[in-house]
Amino acid sequence: MNNSRSLWLVSLLLVATVASYGRLETATKRPLWLDEHFTRQISTLPSLGDVYKSSVLDFNGDTPVLYPAASWVLYRWLSPRWAVRLTSIVSGVAAVVLLALVGRVLFGRRTGLIAGSLLALCVYHINYSQDGRAYALLGCGATAQFYFLVCYLGKGRARDVVGWGLSAMVSLYAHHFSMIYVVCGLAVAAITLVANAMRRGAARDAQANPAAPPQNASGTDTGAADSLPGSAMPDGAAGTVLSRMVAPVVVLLAMAALYAPGLKTFIAFASRPRIGEPHTLNLSVKFFSELIGRWGNGSQWSVIYAIFLALGVWSVLYRRGLTLACLLWLAAPFALFGFVPFTKFFDIRYLIGSLPVFILLVAEGIAVVSRIGAPLGRKSGASGRIAGKIRYADLPSLAVFGFLLCLSVSTYIDFRQTATRCSSFFEAPELMDIDDGFCGKHLILNSLHGPHSFLLKPTATSDKRRDP
Repeated sequence: MNNSRSLWLVSLLLVATVASYGRLETATKRPLWLDEHFTRQISTLPSLGDVYKSSVLDFNGDTPVLYPAASWVLYRWLSPRWAVRLTSIVSGVAAVVLLALVGRVLFGRRTGLIAGSLLALCVYHINYSQDGRAYALLGCGATAQFYFLVCYLGKGRARDVVGWGLSAMVSLYAHHFSMIYVVCGLAVAAITLVANAMRRGAARDAQANPAAPPQNASGTDTGAADSLPGSAMPDGAAGTVLSRMVAPVVVLLAMAALYAPGLKTFIAFASRPRIGEPHTLNLSVKFFSELIGRWGNGSQWSVIYAIFLALGVWSVLYRRGLTLACLLWLAAPFALFGFVPFTKFFDIRYLIGSLPVFILLVAEGIAVVSRIGAPLGRKSGASGRIAGKIRYADLPSLAVFGFLLCLSVSTYIDFRQTATRCSSFFEAPELMDIDDGFCGKHLILNSLHGPHSFLLKPTATSDKRRDP
């Protein structure tokens, strides 16, 4: 094992330790809120069979059987608060590690560590990693799916497609909204396999006609019949395109068989009578500004996060290949809630599966600054290193990363001093104003809260119903 790999593993362990501390330190400080009491009630049922029956009857508040079942098991050994919240805590820490691994696979070790560090100290993520509901498990499952998917598409290993299938199954049994990321993963896999097939077909044509230079899908010369940009899968590494599709098909069939019991729960959820007028998520500038404020460190810093998010998106568009999956993974839930009418209230915790990818793109935006600065430094003669270690081109990235870490630590210090469970705001609206409005500034963005009514946009159908 070389020194750089050892240093990366030690750094990852340090990030995981910080993530664990932040989620464990105040895990039982705040009281159980309404939904957590519901999880506790499910945990007191006589058997796991009763837990499953309650999920089939949709008694779990839209949550499939996995989280209540885990709480049921833990309730036999731990106090109620630990039993209800420990699964979320473990899921939150696992999501941090998985995000660092995704960043390493797609962009490199630096981006992976930056992303893992930012998510480890993200107060919004910490809060829901201490919540006795399935949202942290939803986010962890989505990140695990993404990791195994890009590993399989990049390297063609059968164990990665099995990991993808298992993580997708865990996600489906964790929360119904996981279906968004399962479908998204299938779309990414299909597009990548078809693109690779087209590329290999073009390569064969080029070999048959050497006078014509090989071209990629965009029509520009590649100079070699390689694999999809951003993919580490060489030609012939996993056999033909047909053989590469065998493993995903087998896994899909296995997933369909294993999900049969959970399908009853999903049908109960989908067929439940909807009360109220249909609406969609209002995808406005204000919404995205407020969302980035919660996922970052307050609305006053939204512009900074937005700038580096834009740089990260630019890097993805420049790299192309598997990195483009980040954009689809980030956008999928926004497309669902933004264009498919629903009657339920909206809370940004429904989007938590896309939070890690948001952080990853911000981290890549920070890393891009160094790559932009390197050629500029060479031209200006300032391409050396400080004490032989740190490149001058890395200083801007380190400064931004350090600044965002300081903001995160400052926000966490404020968070650990609060003793309220912000999710109870609909029972006690005054919670949004105490502690200098911490809940409203950093954690809650919910259409049930009056000032957040801008989140929803009535559909044309509901507007016609109101007209006399």
